[in-house]
Amino acid sequence: MLKTSDILAARRMTLPATIAATLIVAAAVPIFGASAAADPCAPRETTAAFAPWGDKNQYFPVRNGDFESGSTGWTVINRVLAMWDNEPWRVLGWFDHVSARLEPGSTLTTATFCVTVDEDSVRMFVRRPGVYGAKLIVTVTVSDGVNSADHAYEIDGQSFGWTPSARMNLPNVRQANGEQYVTISFRTTGTRASWSVDDVMVDPWKSAR
Repeated sequence: MLKTSDILAARRMTLPATIAATLIVAAAVPIFGASAAADPCAPRETTAAFAPWGDKNQYFPVRNGDFESGSTGWTVINRVLAMWDNEPWRVLGWFDHVSARLEPGSTLTTATFCVTVDEDSVRMFVRRPGVYGAKLIVTVTVSDGVNSADHAYEIDGQSFGWTPSARMNLPNVRQANGEQYVTISFRTTGTRASWSVDDVMVDPWKSAR
């Protein structure tokens, strides 16, 4: 049995492991918050999660970026499922077993979190559907509490199976102390297909080194 939180109903759910549990249905993506609402900048526990693919940089997961706690820290529009279908390399632990599956027309968004001047890119694992014309749009939005900017990245769904994403750089909209506040949003578009996302992580060091 897999237990996960249903944010709308604010209750616990238990469903058969073959289908797992709905994270949330028809919720509104929250308004981009100021720094007081963000997960704070803090010391990071990091791992070279993408070293097998030639990226030796250290990464830390966003809050519940492995989806092992179901919907905690995430907001979605339409149907997203917590599935027993972890990325196969289990870079954040051999006991991890859950990913988030986005059904057609769904959007999945992190909680707002703080990054510092050296934390400048994100990566994650994506299970492509093998459907021509299917696309996953990853939008990285940053703010200094007043100004904001975003970068959108498109992942093609024609191939099939789990793969690490490319590095996705954060826009630079920083306060004087070097901090900025980030959300990462995943949106399915194009040909209708289901996508899975797992192990959403941030590089805590500058890319140019």
